[in-house]
Amino acid sequence: MRKSTVRGCLIGAVAAAVLAAAPGPNRASAETELNALVPWPRPFLLSEPMIWFKDLVNAELKGKLKIKYLGASEVVPAFEQFGALQDGVIDTLLTATAYYKGSLPVARAGLFSNMTVPERRKSGFYDLMRKIHAEKTDTIYLAHVGGPPGGFRIYTREKPRAKPDFKGMKFRGGGAYSHLIGALGGTTVLMKPSETHTALERGVVDGLGWARIGVADRALHEVTKFVIDHPFESVDDPILIRGEVWRKLSADTRATLERLALKVEAVTDEKMAQAFRDEDVTLKKHGMTFFKYAPEDAKRYLQYAHELGWKEIIKADPVNGPKLKETGYRSMM
Repeated sequence: MRKSTVRGCLIGAVAAAVLAAAPGPNRASAETELNALVPWPRPFLLSEPMIWFKDLVNAELKGKLKIKYLGASEVVPAFEQFGALQDGVIDTLLTATAYYKGSLPVARAGLFSNMTVPERRKSGFYDLMRKIHAEKTDTIYLAHVGGPPGGFRIYTREKPRAKPDFKGMKFRGGGAYSHLIGALGGTTVLMKPSETHTALERGVVDGLGWARIGVADRALHEVTKFVIDHPFESVDDPILIRGEVWRKLSADTRATLERLALKVEAVTDEKMAQAFRDEDVTLKKHGMTFFKYAPEDAKRYLQYAHELGWKEIIKADPVNGPKLKETGYRSMM
């Protein structure tokens, strides 16, 4: 399908969503209205920061600016949403950088950071990421809403070996996990989340890489018995605004959006940290065993998870990659 045809389909889908959400023909407003999407259907914690942001903006900027939430991948497929943002089909987007790494590979640098969001803002990582997005994609990197570092773990059917070693093992996983699993001798198998439970149950895979939330929700505790309890990497979800839209807003409005973005980052960190704690309690109640390596082995395990990812980022962008690593990563050595 030609790009113009795809764009036409997206415009039609978004237009239908806008009409479905419209309050009625006699409710004309002088407000600037921004259409917003997320990749994942609600309720899902990673989608909620856009809803919190929308509610804060609509309350504080009432009469000036309004964000209209259109939906998720049922409106525009997740991997096409960033293109829809750039094309002007939508105005603002909460997404995962995995969904637009083809357009901006270096955006994934946030995945391999082991620093908190406030630390990234203080270190210069946030400013650099914002500059790169603006220059290369004409989008505004407004907020990071992936929560605190340590957003992923490995879960296994059988007790892990005493030292980090995945030789001969297969894992459901992808880009967030492949560096670590591959470095330890294992292989990753791409599959839909909906296929994972059956694959584990039948022994097609020996474990999986997954976020620190959602294991119990998908009943994956039924087919995995061990948690390798060394969380790594960061959920790399930004809120983006199209550059053309941003430039048309008044300075006061932009300043308010910047301030509310900080607030949403803080709320997301708090709620995600609590969700991590709640998930651990739930998994332990279900009988899962939390496994830890010896300190030196744990350090090596985490180093693989991060350092190999940074090599990929630097290869993708030899100019900005090293700067992002310098400002976004604390060496574990």
